[in-house]
Amino acid sequence: MLEELDGLLPEERTRLFGSSELTPDNAEAFTVIGHALEAKRGQVVLWGAPGVGKTHILHCAVNAARNSGLTAVFSTMTALLDYLRRAYDPEAKESLDERWTLLLRADLLAIDEVNRFNGTQWAIQKAQELINERWRRMGDKLTMYSTNSAVSDLLPHVASRLSDGRGHVVFVGGTDRRLTKGA
Repeated sequence: MLEELDGLLPEERTRLFGSSELTPDNAEAFTVIGHALEAKRGQVVLWGAPGVGKTHILHCAVNAARNSGLTAVFSTMTALLDYLRRAYDPEAKESLDERWTLLLRADLLAIDEVNRFNGTQWAIQKAQELINERWRRMGDKLTMYSTNSAVSDLLPHVASRLSDGRGHVVFVGGTDRRLTKGA
């Protein structure tokens, strides 16, 4: 079940903090994520322009968590909502409740592109509900998000949960690294 949601490609499973380039633009993100991983709880939001390395940092965090024996899940918000929606298929092996429980019980849930999904009423409701439930569990679960938007630009309910001061909101600066690497 985790493999279906996981979303990491084989080369992404090799991304580690020790082999990542530390720059003034991402140093705070690496420090905050490192402390959150040590605590094994909390909430971290990385935001910044596309291509500055937010997803790479989330990959490193998921791999570090897994290497220390934690259950860690990485997904974009779109893929995560698709995963939940597939539970309605009559041939689905897991119910919506089983899939939902996995997301709530994961020691680390890393949601990339938290603001990029088709905003149907169902999707907005499920996204807000998931963010709220993970926010409620930040005392014993760790949730990480990335977004290209400032947190204040997200849906009001989401912005409130992600910026209430109990978690960390970290700006990741720099230029689009994909353009300079030819990716």
